Amino acid sequence: GNPSSPHQFGRRSRQLLDEARCEVATAMRVNEREVVFTSGASEANRWLIDALVHQGLTQRRRPLVLASQLEHSSISKPLIAAQNQGFLDVGWFHVSEQGTIDWPDAPKNADVVFLTAAHNETGLLPPIEQVGALLPSGTAFFVDAAQWAGRMGELPPRVDAFCISGHKLGAPSGVGAVVLRGNAARLVS
Repeated sequence: GNPSSPHQFGRRSRQLLDEARCEVATAMRVNEREVVFTSGASEANRWLIDALVHQGLTQRRRPLVLASQLEHSSISKPLIAAQNQGFLDVGWFHVSEQGTIDWPDAPKNADVVFLTAAHNETGLLPPIEQVGALLPSGTAFFVDAAQWAGRMGELPPRVDAFCISGHKLGAPSGVGAVVLRGNAARLVS
């Protein structure tokens, strides 16, 4: 049943969806209103980039995005495509094997910073909390937490958006979520 339908099957679907949202919010230590379900972390990442493009078009300007060279292809490829199409300006920064950040430009001008919380191939854990502390209050901080969630504890409150993937946490494949809070909440307005 469609969870938006008023019939019995719809109401039962809505109840299950609300219970799942509450469980995810509790596990991620966020407010349930901040959880948006997706088919996985890759879709969540793509949704965030599409939302940035849409926001830029609405505001008639190209947002400046800084992203680490560690990012999953569900972030790097759409960012490159959006830049090539003239929708975003993208700068890339390096994260060393020791986890230190080499910024190409000061992050103070960035609208958004993308940084993976835990690299899927190397296991590298970038300094999420330190990076968040460097960012101006108006800069949105997006984190791919697919490899982090359920293993490494709570993400700092300065993280404005993060994605999770259900199958990394024991849920079925094809289930994920994006959490939108702080500066990321404006993406859905």
